[in-house]
Amino acid sequence: GRLAAVLNDMLARLEGSFGAVRQFSADAAHELRTPLTILKGEIEVALKSSEAPAEMRQALVSCLEEVERLNSVVEDLLLMARMEGNALSARPTPVNLAQVLEDVAPALSELAARAGNSCTVSPASPLWIEGYDSLLFRLVFNLAENAIKYTPPGGKIEIILQQQNSSAVLEVKDNGPGIAPDAQEHVFDRFYRGDPSREGSGTGLGLALVRSIVHLHRGQIGVVSARVARNLRTNVS
Repeated sequence: GRLAAVLNDMLARLEGSFGAVRQFSADAAHELRTPLTILKGEIEVALKSSEAPAEMRQALVSCLEEVERLNSVVEDLLLMARMEGNALSARPTPVNLAQVLEDVAPALSELAARAGNSCTVSPASPLWIEGYDSLLFRLVFNLAENAIKYTPPGGKIEIILQQQNSSAVLEVKDNGPGIAPDAQEHVFDRFYRGDPSREGSGTGLGLALVRSIVHLHRGQIGVVSARVARNLRTNVS
């Protein structure tokens, strides 16, 4: 009985700690939104001034890019905190995953073309789940964007959706260089970057946000990588 009481007390304190961390992330992100919005607006006003020297304009452009990146980090952190705390304002609705892929395909095709790659979405039959269409759009986009980013020019990215038993299986494949074995278990961690040369690229939250969206939809996500090919496979049920 005493052991059970100690374990229950420990679990309660752990749950309280996790809740405090989630609340801190949400509060910090919320408080940062206003000053970042003000800072962005004032930089944009300064850039519109024709009197600013070229060196100053260049510095302001660089500052604006960093502010926009910080804005993305803040919005992603706030969204993850809301998902993990079950605090989303909307309720899940029936979503056709095949339609989500059709909607995201043009943006991904353009993104891949800019990187000198190709991105194809295999035709899929209607496949309905209960969920959030905007978050599922973000899930597919982030997975494919990551594959495009790390695939050298001339590479191929393929997105496949199919039903297996009672689950929807989404696969994002590429023929890039692959992911090192010791990095595979960390690719969905927040702010993790396996390639030091990409340190300044992105926010480090893209795949972490993907994992949060998958868990919100009671799904599973994993990565399978060979030396010359990488396959990100997401199961959403």
